[in-house]
Amino acid sequence: MIAGTPVTPAVSDLAFSPNGRTLAVELEDGVIQLRSSRTGKTLASVSPPADSGNTAFAFSPDGKTLAVGVETAKKHTIEFVSTQTLKPVRTLTPNVGNIYSLAFSPDGKTLAVGAGTFLGLLNLGTDTSIYVPDRAPGDMVGDVYDPEGEAVSISFSANGNWLAAAGLSGDVKLWNVRTGTFAKQMVFSPTGRGIPASADPAVTVGGVSVSPDGAMVAIGGEVTSMTGGGSYQGSALWLWNTRTGAITSLMHGNISPSDNTGIAGVAFNRQGTLLVTGDDDGTIQIRNAANGRVISTAYAPITGYTHVAFSPDGKTLASGEWIQTSEQDGQSGGLQLWDVYAPATTRTPTTVTLSDLLSAPVPAACSHPAGTLAYGAQRGLTLDQGSMQLAWLGGGKSAEAKLAALGKLTAGNAVDAATVLVCNAGGVPWPQIIAFYGPGPKLLGWSYLTHFKLPGKQPGDNTDVNQISYHDGAVSAEWSTQDDGDPDAIATLDYSASLRLVDGKIVATHLTATSDLQAAGQFLSDLHAGNETAAATMAASGVAAEAAATFRSYPSALTASPACYGLNSFSMPAPVSALTTEGGPSQVSTDTQRVCALHSSDPGAQWVVLGMRHTGFKKWQVLWLRAV
Repeated sequence: MIAGTPVTPAVSDLAFSPNGRTLAVELEDGVIQLRSSRTGKTLASVSPPADSGNTAFAFSPDGKTLAVGVETAKKHTIEFVSTQTLKPVRTLTPNVGNIYSLAFSPDGKTLAVGAGTFLGLLNLGTDTSIYVPDRAPGDMVGDVYDPEGEAVSISFSANGNWLAAAGLSGDVKLWNVRTGTFAKQMVFSPTGRGIPASADPAVTVGGVSVSPDGAMVAIGGEVTSMTGGGSYQGSALWLWNTRTGAITSLMHGNISPSDNTGIAGVAFNRQGTLLVTGDDDGTIQIRNAANGRVISTAYAPITGYTHVAFSPDGKTLASGEWIQTSEQDGQSGGLQLWDVYAPATTRTPTTVTLSDLLSAPVPAACSHPAGTLAYGAQRGLTLDQGSMQLAWLGGGKSAEAKLAALGKLTAGNAVDAATVLVCNAGGVPWPQIIAFYGPGPKLLGWSYLTHFKLPGKQPGDNTDVNQISYHDGAVSAEWSTQDDGDPDAIATLDYSASLRLVDGKIVATHLTATSDLQAAGQFLSDLHAGNETAAATMAASGVAAEAAATFRSYPSALTASPACYGLNSFSMPAPVSALTTEGGPSQVSTDTQRVCALHSSDPGAQWVVLGMRHTGFKKWQVLWLRAV
């Protein structure tokens, strides 16, 4: 890869300028970025007018103009924008619907317009002359595609003689541009034979490209079948030899329709020797243009629609994607530039960096299969399935410093890495994971942090890591989890441990825990010693003085051993439980997270109860005190 960068929001299309120096990238919000084709850095942007959106774009053959489809609530226009000034130099308002695709003819005299179910050609010499191929100029009666088959992708051959248009439902049409006559039509099926678009299996077309000589049309898409109550969904590529009529069908995948699959991007190089396909499962494949056989494969960090384009000289490949993150609206993307003819690297890495972890492998955990991160989040997971990602993702330098650590975790001179992973299944959070990585990055070992617990303690439902750091061949880790009787959302038991890799497994040594019991013990010890000032540093305002007075009335409680309970504990004595029952008449404070009870043998009270709040890692506050 030459360069790669996250892009927000998602990439909806991309194309190289005719001289190959600029890459135009259209984002989901309608902004068109002009980027360096060498570094991927943004040079300039073309934003849609207020209260409108850009829906499609195309470079003119001389590279001086961008044709941009603009949609407003009242009309649809085509803006011709100067690539030098980024200002509109011409505006046309054809009588069409939503503009999905645009393509200049190689001589620059004609603009093909795919607008909803309508496909037309715009004669740029007469400004407004849109006509349907094989019909009289100006004739706009009837649609080229049925209502289910929008013209989602159009492409001229490099010699300008042929125009292909693909409808969403698998209907592909080919015109002879010179004669203005309709040439051929095919509705594609999984087997490569023409079938009615409504038949099962169903075909969805993602992209179309015409070879430079017009002899081959490549169509990418997906096939879905629900026959017999079962399901099949797979990516598909069809190669249509327009001279012989032969169709080659190439497919892969046999997965649930809930997963992301399908070829959304296809493109021939200008030389006509190579074809590239971009699959929604993250696979980018360079193929032999004649037969579709795979020559090389790369994996882009994506889980959504993939757009691909060759540079004019055929040496660089661009891919841009929509990426699904763990966020509900998940609108982000990625952009990569690849060297088409780069030799395979033989260098063996000796260091893991934080950047490496963004594309690291992850284990099968949280009900998810093993997979690979893309920009820090596991690709291939839908929002319904949940997510797996780096805990420090999006948190900035401070989060990186606390939740990732670099150092030698194995024998040898390699610099390894440890990081925290967070995951959920269907929106339900799972315990955080500690994972060790070697150069590559290679997953060396992993564990849920809840697997490390003191004898007699139940494993917590969740964890919250405070920090990890490298020290002398091990990772020092601090985390909080549920103590016995805690509700799921409350983590009050603070662990610290030294974690090491032993025979491929992460083991914990020097495991210690701090809970409310230690804090309550220190508070009582200060009061027993008459040091009310020290006790006050651990309590809410006035509580230490109140406690000193209470224990003068019930001295036996001050010498009793405290018993601490979570709010969900079934063993909590009833008089104590009444003080924490939500909405109950005796509830003291909604901020209470645990209680510590001291038995009293003095008249007037059976228990003296401390209400406790967890204020930070290994930090507690006595909120209140009651004698019951």
